[in-house]
Amino acid sequence: RLTVIARAGAGYDKIDVEACTDNDVVLFNAPDALTHSTASSALLLMLALAKKLPEHEKAAREGRWDRQAAIRGEEIQHKTLGIVGLGRSGREMARLVAPFEMRVLAYSPNADPADAAALGVELVSMDEVFSQSDYVSVHASLRPDTRGMIRREHLLLMKPTAYFVNIARGELVDQHALTEILQQR
Repeated sequence: RLTVIARAGAGYDKIDVEACTDNDVVLFNAPDALTHSTASSALLLMLALAKKLPEHEKAAREGRWDRQAAIRGEEIQHKTLGIVGLGRSGREMARLVAPFEMRVLAYSPNADPADAAALGVELVSMDEVFSQSDYVSVHASLRPDTRGMIRREHLLLMKPTAYFVNIARGELVDQHALTEILQQR
């Protein structure tokens, strides 16, 4: 008796579209429903990493106040943010970091250069995003041509001090390469 499936957000890759079609079930999504919350989650993760929040939380739970001075975070201000995918949430991410005066790079083959420039975003290659950024935030959509688009060679370009935040689909990243690189470096 199912008649409709509504999906908040842009993606509907986890829904069996063929089964919906075969059973006359209407499928729709609301692509803007999660734009701000997705981007603000990425910003939250960046700030938590920059300020070393997990380390501070652990020291506090252990009552190790003597470690407080040794756990020094950093500012994201004036750092370089690389965005992979300048769609809805990628553009919102650029808007949210504007007060931090970050240099914002983006890899997004279909982005409008004028729109990117209006946001203060410099469109560059994927290699440049990974080699120049202090933070890489992934906002790309999962499609057949983007599955596994972030490969070993991109991850190896990252600075040893850089952070990788993926709030998009995990399948965009070569998971085996990511795990191996994290274990080795």
